[in-house]
Amino acid sequence: MLSTFRQSTGIACRRAAAPGRIALLFALLALAPGLPVAVAAAVTPDAQDTAPPSDLVSESFGNRALLSFCQGHLYGENGYPLDIEKAFRWCRESAERGSAAAQMMLAEIYLMDDWVEHNPAEAVRWYTRAEEQGNAHAAFVLAVIYGTGDVVPQDRDKAYVYLMRAASAGHSDAIELLRSVNPDYKPPPTEAEIAVILEKNSALKFAPVYPPQALREGTEGYTVVEYTIDVTGRTADLRIIASEPAGVFDEASLNAARKFRYRPTLEDGVPVERRGVTNKFTFELEDDPGQSPGKSE
Repeated sequence: MLSTFRQSTGIACRRAAAPGRIALLFALLALAPGLPVAVAAAVTPDAQDTAPPSDLVSESFGNRALLSFCQGHLYGENGYPLDIEKAFRWCRESAERGSAAAQMMLAEIYLMDDWVEHNPAEAVRWYTRAEEQGNAHAAFVLAVIYGTGDVVPQDRDKAYVYLMRAASAGHSDAIELLRSVNPDYKPPPTEAEIAVILEKNSALKFAPVYPPQALREGTEGYTVVEYTIDVTGRTADLRIIASEPAGVFDEASLNAARKFRYRPTLEDGVPVERRGVTNKFTFELEDDPGQSPGKSE
């Protein structure tokens, strides 16, 4: 069943490279024929994490064990027999407990054509939940899904946004794609590069992605995001406190602010939180709309 889905994914990828598809998808799908949709969790079961009898309740196991059962039965790995029904049970339990890896694998099961609970909408929901946790591969898969239109109705705007998110999170295929389309594209800095930057500057901010529909319609505006800077210099507890037009630029602004990094604030040599920090994002169109990123102030 798994191989069938992966083959069908490859067909969908090739089908996307047809006249009228966005240029980004041409490159994306050429880079990833037969894209494996699930993320490799690489979880090796501990000695006590043997396959549980069916009459045992899942509450008896930690999420690491559930993820091990999920992956083992889905791929027939680590001593577990291939059993999609059992994989579905354990993947769903682990996914509901918040494992992004399990959410990816559960989504893959929902996309299997011959699975009794085949449900593309559920697959997209679980991929989205994994992406919301910062899973770069989930963002890349969603770019493929929305770009091809073979799983859900095609949405080029969402495909572009998810592709940009994947690249911003460091997904190598997404970065390579964007470089092939735009040689001037600069990938996000590595952790080592961020550390060097923060030695010289108090903050590192990123411009938001201009929402494609707003770009096409010529919509301009701004948002103000409020957040906490935690003891590591990352942002938390983000919320929109001003937005014009309401709702148009909120998601793009929040996604950008989540990537901000600050040099930790010290009090008596100890890192402390800073609450109530705000940042204004301005979205203004330039002469070439294709070169109009939002701006962080």
